[in-house]
Amino acid sequence: MLFFLLFLNLLVLTYSEEVHELRSECLNEAQLMDTLIRKRDYSKHKLPRKNGITVSVEFWIQEINSISEMTNDFELEMFINEMWTDPNLRFSHLGACKANLTLDQQTLTNFSYNNDEVRLQWNNQRSPVFALQEIRIADFWLKDITPAVIKRDYPAGYWDELVVTFVFERRYMWYFLQAYLPTFFSIFISWIAFSLGPQAITPRTMIGVNALLSMIFHFGSIMKNLPRVSYIKAIDVWMLSSMTFVFLSLIELAIVGYKLQMQREKEHVIERVDRIARFAFPAGFSIFNIIYWARYGFKVG
Repeated sequence: MLFFLLFLNLLVLTYSEEVHELRSECLNEAQLMDTLIRKRDYSKHKLPRKNGITVSVEFWIQEINSISEMTNDFELEMFINEMWTDPNLRFSHLGACKANLTLDQQTLTNFSYNNDEVRLQWNNQRSPVFALQEIRIADFWLKDITPAVIKRDYPAGYWDELVVTFVFERRYMWYFLQAYLPTFFSIFISWIAFSLGPQAITPRTMIGVNALLSMIFHFGSIMKNLPRVSYIKAIDVWMLSSMTFVFLSLIELAIVGYKLQMQREKEHVIERVDRIARFAFPAGFSIFNIIYWARYGFKVG
């Protein structure tokens, strides 16, 4: 019994001398790492607590480089911070001159445990996902960022999945200049044929056909830069409706040509058809624009 007490006193005295020696000077990070990990046989694969730990995660978005409409993905640069408390890494009693310690990459590893061992959550101290600077993209602007936690059921247990939803909204000016404005001009040019008179069949035919071909070529060039999807897009409605108006102008020309051959003595009837077309086509196109922009205007802009 006396020998055991002497050994215990010697052990306490040795530990006190080590602590006093560590506190007598400021330890740098290398010395702290050596004391915490190597001398204590610290295992980075062992959970800090038997009942599991809670890991708080946050994203710092530095920059969004590009968005691909063809593959429906985007590239971004970000920092991922994972924060949890490990009692085995406490170093306040070691005489450190700093409150925080930066661990190297070899110390921390990704956990592959279910949520009975590791529970993931977003950092609730502040916004868990935020941009370090204003995000500027050529064709889009970042509208909203929504973090969420999803619990997945697998055969080995439940896993927590942290999900971030990025909502991008398209900038409309490029599409307005490259897609919408040229179609306005093509449609307006097709209406010039209504003012040339019923005798100018050949120039009216050239105007209508050229306007229709330019619309088809323009639609094809736009579709090359858009992904192939099964649903109808707003640009599809616009281009197909615009081509319909140009095609209807050719139908009106066919009606005029047919009446011109069948009723030569009633040329004023044919001119009346042109007069009706000069008002009916702009009115119909105006109504279409009101309906279209009321339906898709906010989504396009």
